[in-house]
Amino acid sequence: MVTQITLTTMAANNYKLAVHMNAGDGETSYTNNSAPRKIGITKSLHVLERAIEEMITDIGFPKCFKIADLGCSSGPNTLLVISHIIEKIEELRRKQKNSRNSPEYEVFLSDLPGNDFNNLFKLLPDFYDKLDINNPSTKCFVSGLPCSFYGRLFPCNSLNHVYSSYSLHWLSQTPEGLESNKDNICIAETSPPEIFEAYRKQHRKDFSTFLGSRGEEMVRGGRMVLTFVGGKLKDHASLKQDQTIQIFLLGKTLVEIVAEGMIKEADLHSFNLPVYPPSKE
Repeated sequence: MVTQITLTTMAANNYKLAVHMNAGDGETSYTNNSAPRKIGITKSLHVLERAIEEMITDIGFPKCFKIADLGCSSGPNTLLVISHIIEKIEELRRKQKNSRNSPEYEVFLSDLPGNDFNNLFKLLPDFYDKLDINNPSTKCFVSGLPCSFYGRLFPCNSLNHVYSSYSLHWLSQTPEGLESNKDNICIAETSPPEIFEAYRKQHRKDFSTFLGSRGEEMVRGGRMVLTFVGGKLKDHASLKQDQTIQIFLLGKTLVEIVAEGMIKEADLHSFNLPVYPPSKE
């Protein structure tokens, strides 16, 4: 949701923006407004389970599973996914009648430094209690990693499983060369063709960096599950049905606020969100 995004920079000469969801557990916090994301996560759990089954087939049960959630944010959905991963591995271990003790789990929760890790860590006691009830012999160690996932985060050949949900539509920075995208805060129906190309180019660069970094960090036979906010960005008409329509509506609202004199027009013209919903094409 756009109302849960905090932007700390609005300058024409500074393309990098610090973006994070609203902190805390108040009425407008991400914690209390993350239900739509939970629906998407739940619908994709079968993909996650299949990836875990394939991973176990390839690598078996190591003494310690190392799991990373990249773009974890600060709400309950993060630990919901981690719980599901651990429970699935434990289920497979029991089905295969593996005589070894339950493996240990090392979990890395990663997001940008502005993320509300404190609120996320407050949820850990309940997470550990439920884990202990369902899998009494399981040992799980959770840590936070405040850093961008567009680059190396872990040593080579160290991760067994990587998960990222609703994060990779955020770019590492606002593309350069957006001066002609006036009165818009991202790709919109009125954006010139060069704006579309600038966003595509930045996404290709960022996603290639992401995949290259994870390729070095993951063990052979490990698995990665990514869910995206997708779009249809081949032409202007398709933008009306895009899943980031809320951002387009926000842009129109900002134009009205400029007309009322509450925001300087120059500030609006210099501001673009680093968000790009990729398509299959």
